[in-house]
Amino acid sequence: EGILDGDGSYGYRNNTPFVGFVTKSEKLKEAFCAVIKKIVGQELIASRNKRDEVYNLGLTSVNAKIFIQWLLKADTFYIQRKKEKMNSILEW
Repeated sequence: EGILDGDGSYGYRNNTPFVGFVTKSEKLKEAFCAVIKKIVGQELIASRNKRDEVYNLGLTSVNAKIFIQWLLKADTFYIQRKKEKMNSILEW
């Protein structure tokens, strides 16, 4: 969760929840995709963007909510404003 607090984002786009994560690291991308597959069953197809050569990974809608529910189970480290946003997504 600490990685997402630093390099991730939670919120809404067009009233739909999302979770986003940006990394340049191949290993972090692979680990994030593996966790997503395990938790929500979605396989992320990831490629580096052309501008920054980073991976922009994310979930939307129900899968974002499921992932946030999983994150909050181990709720020991978080940035308060992001925790508040996560809690609002759980109410979506």
